[in-house]
Amino acid sequence: TTGTAAAGAPAAPPAPPEAASKEEKSYFRRLKYFMERRFPCGVCQKSFKQSSHLVQHMLVHSGERPYECGTCGRTYNHVSSLIRHRRCHKE
Repeated sequence: TTGTAAAGAPAAPPAPPEAASKEEKSYFRRLKYFMERRFPCGVCQKSFKQSSHLVQHMLVHSGERPYECGTCGRTYNHVSSLIRHRRCHKE
């Protein structure tokens, strides 16, 4: 087999046999996890299911902080962190 399913989708990881040992089941769980996360970070070896998540993650390594609070000027590398921060100005 080529390792891909129809239409170029990645092949599903193999299922553990019914009589698999605890160690074998653990191996198959790890295999499934890594097969689903096809976008690895070249710096820290984390991997992601979507390429956009890898792009967002790379901000951690670059030090770029593109999201700035308009009130106090603090910067963040994730928009969710900025949104959470903005709540402190509303109190």
